Amino acid sequence: LFILGFVLKNFQMTFQVSRFLFASNCGLLYIRLFRMYHASWRLGPKLVVFTRMIYEIVTFMLLLIVFILGYGTASQALLNPRQEFKIEEVPEMISEILYLPYWQMYGELSLEDIETLNKTVCYEDNFCEDFTSYNHATKFFLAIFMLVGNVMLLNLLIAIFTSVFENVRENSTEVWKYEMYGLVDEFDRRPAIPVPFVILVDIYQILRKMCVAPCSAREREIIDLKLRRDIETLELLEIDSLNVYLSQKSEMEKGDNNKKMITMEENMAKVMEYLDRSGQVDEELNGWGKELSTE
Repeated sequence: LFILGFVLKNFQMTFQVSRFLFASNCGLLYIRLFRMYHASWRLGPKLVVFTRMIYEIVTFMLLLIVFILGYGTASQALLNPRQEFKIEEVPEMISEILYLPYWQMYGELSLEDIETLNKTVCYEDNFCEDFTSYNHATKFFLAIFMLVGNVMLLNLLIAIFTSVFENVRENSTEVWKYEMYGLVDEFDRRPAIPVPFVILVDIYQILRKMCVAPCSAREREIIDLKLRRDIETLELLEIDSLNVYLSQKSEMEKGDNNKKMITMEENMAKVMEYLDRSGQVDEELNGWGKELSTE
């Protein structure tokens, strides 16, 4: 934007356009300072929430523009039905159809702009039309537009913002670490020269790519051969690592099976010992019963 504005500034016809570009560039530079806030643990996640809300605002505006065009066109068709189309009146038409309904949604109703006072038009067949009778219709259109835009769509947008904020807050630490990594990586790849002179680095890189000759065929063959050898070495390393892992896993499974067998043998020995003891007790009890019966 700065370069384009600097070029357009030299021409009288595009001087105002260049001023607009300079002003826009200044605003974007200040917004760029938000990038520094990613280094803060408290402000970083909040900026992520702000960024994700922008996509939701775009969706909201796509829904809202339909109602704005419908209400603005319908109301202006009743207020100014005989207005002829002229190029110089296009900004005023845009203001009445788009801007007026948009500001009305935020509470700036401007009821005097949607009412007609003492305006009557007579046609050739002796028929006169009183435009003041349409004031009730335009107010009715405004009520429907406020109900849909200000009540339904704005509350829907607030609910979506709440959901986005809750999702980011649950993972605030992970989000901050990711954004911090992106910030460090970005500044690591950028040159150390300040912004007005960074174009010199770009020119240097372009000239370097243009002046440095490409690698020769022999160098390319050496690079390809080295790359193939590295790939083969990596494949052998992967196969060797897989074999070691499988052997270790099989040994661990054998060890687990041996431990299970030993445990089962010990349990069986305890069961057999318990059964032997219970058999001896039964024999003693039977002998004691026989002695009592003989007596």
